[in-house]
Amino acid sequence: MTFNPAASLLFWFAFVAACAPCDGLILIFSCLTLLIVAAILARKHLVRLIRRSLWLIFTLVIVLVCLTPGVPFPVFSFVSREGLALAATQTAHLLLVLASLALLFNYLSPTQLVAGLHTLFSSLRRFGFPVDRMAVRLMLTLTCIEQTPVIKPTVNAVGCPAGEVPDAIALPVIGWKASDFVLVTAAVALITTIFIS
Repeated sequence: MTFNPAASLLFWFAFVAACAPCDGLILIFSCLTLLIVAAILARKHLVRLIRRSLWLIFTLVIVLVCLTPGVPFPVFSFVSREGLALAATQTAHLLLVLASLALLFNYLSPTQLVAGLHTLFSSLRRFGFPVDRMAVRLMLTLTCIEQTPVIKPTVNAVGCPAGEVPDAIALPVIGWKASDFVLVTAAVALITTIFIS
């Protein structure tokens, strides 16, 4: 079953927002489950995202473990129990987002991703938000990321290797189906749980 890219993105945003308040065993179970699913279905994207986020994860853990006040850990006095708990929670949140993002990247192509964002933000055009420019820049960025060679030849003004920037960008127009409204309803339900809890 295929969903409209805008509906998929809206559900992803809602899922990430709904997972933000989670902690404890629910967070750990959700994180491990999503990591396993992403490792099976979107291994390439998951490995790439985690590899690019290693310094962020390392810095996050070091800062929270060493600078959070609390009860000192028995072996290392400069480490607090509260710091360890906070570092584990925040790392789990980050891995949860990366795993869900890997699944989203596996489901949507770069063109569909940009088309979905363009659809979601198109209503902001009336307030002067440059939706079309954002879509073009995002598409060029994603194209450059996917096609970055090991040895870069001549590089043009947008930072992509010469000859790899498309002359025109065409975003697909995908209609809405009944299943898309089910996904949007699920997204609204997830957002509602944030305000109820």
